[in-house]
Amino acid sequence: MRITRIGYALGIAAAVAIAGCSSNGSSLGPIAQGPVGSQSVVRNHVPIIMPAKLLSTHQSARTTAKGFSSPDVTGTFVYGCAFSLSECVAFKHNHNTPAVTITGLINPQGIGVDPVNANVYVADTGGSDIPVYAKGSSTPISDLSDPGQFPVSVAVGRDHSVYVMNIFDTSFGPGSISVYAPGSTTVTRMITDPNIIQGISVSIDEHKLLIACYNGSFGGQCDEFAHARGHGVTKITGMFFSGGVSFDNAENVVVSDQTTAFNVWTPSFSLCASTSEGGNDEVMLGLNRATTELEGGDATTGNIDQFSYGSCSGGVGATNHTYPAFTPSDTEIGAAVSAGPRN
Repeated sequence: MRITRIGYALGIAAAVAIAGCSSNGSSLGPIAQGPVGSQSVVRNHVPIIMPAKLLSTHQSARTTAKGFSSPDVTGTFVYGCAFSLSECVAFKHNHNTPAVTITGLINPQGIGVDPVNANVYVADTGGSDIPVYAKGSSTPISDLSDPGQFPVSVAVGRDHSVYVMNIFDTSFGPGSISVYAPGSTTVTRMITDPNIIQGISVSIDEHKLLIACYNGSFGGQCDEFAHARGHGVTKITGMFFSGGVSFDNAENVVVSDQTTAFNVWTPSFSLCASTSEGGNDEVMLGLNRATTELEGGDATTGNIDQFSYGSCSGGVGATNHTYPAFTPSDTEIGAAVSAGPRN
């Protein structure tokens, strides 16, 4: 079904896609993201909040808060970002108290991690930028500018190239992917895809194969871009609402179909495992490749849910830890794992 405008809603300058009420009056909760202040649209009978006015290009100076516990950055950190709270936190693996709190953001969402140096990249939707943090730090070491765009997801290649999915541009045009050459803080080139209406997530593998998931005229889909260039080729279709995407160690692709299921696809895009999300709304996801675990940002509860992960043989398994990151009203979206050479 084609997205159709149905009116305007009040809000502040940033946008989150939120499921409205179903025909029986029950709320499905937040199921996608884009800046707040907003025009309402319908896709498959799900009202979505979209950006309704241009964010100011004159943002206030970024402020940060230092981590409030041990400065030890060894081991694995699990990250989450809350859209409505404008804050991200990081937990030491399997600990329940945040080790780091990052503030000074404007409606952050997806999180990317450099697979080589473990630096953390935050899609700061309302700020139209991507601040970068060393693992375990709350002070940015760099800031990628994404002018005229609302970034929602970040993927970092082994060569330190950065790929940012934009849900929309700031004139509310279709989503796109901003590409940054290694070391660049400004956009090197743009990837556009005529299928994308609402961009949601992006992932890159070691062979520079790019996967982009989005919501378009035919619902949730994912396209593949060979060498991270050109127009995408649609490989995954029929999703209720696209969520996060990631490659696993075997080059399989795991995707969150928000509020519905985690699906695992082989490199040739045959569905090999599917696991119900059990009534939760797991939006973005991150894979812990060392421990075969998957982290999901649960917009319903505000938690970061940690699941066992069995790739094609076991799919996404049972929850083995829950990080009490935020409250339901904070709109938890992002989830990522930072391990790397700092271990």
